[in-house]
Amino acid sequence: MMPFPSPAAYTRPGFVLALLLLGSTTADAESVELRVEIRGGEVPRAQRVLKVHHDDRVRIEWRADRATVIHIKGYDLSVHADPGKPEVMEFKAFATGRFPVHVHDVDATGGPVRHGHHTRPLLRFEVHPK
Repeated sequence: MMPFPSPAAYTRPGFVLALLLLGSTTADAESVELRVEIRGGEVPRAQRVLKVHHDDRVRIEWRADRATVIHIKGYDLSVHADPGKPEVMEFKAFATGRFPVHVHDVDATGGPVRHGHHTRPLLRFEVHPK
């Protein structure tokens, strides 16, 4: 086992730089911007899986051809998208795994029609380890 360095070692410029390089995990985080177009309750095949990495800063712009509520299960994030008015979700990818994204139609009052999550997901949001 190596002994701890003397207190004088902590004041050396190289030691501080090493701490900054080794101790920084947020420097590896990426900013990921995605745009998803929903038409007729579907997305193009290429958008059925959205992939990011753990700790990424994620920005998803949602566009829909009809009023809908979009919900990422597991992250408990929702937005209400109207035709011609994109909505944005911004968040940190804090949990790894696969998360279904569901859409809910909107009723006359603008609220989501509750039909549960027994329907097929619109797409999957995947967060991979670094």
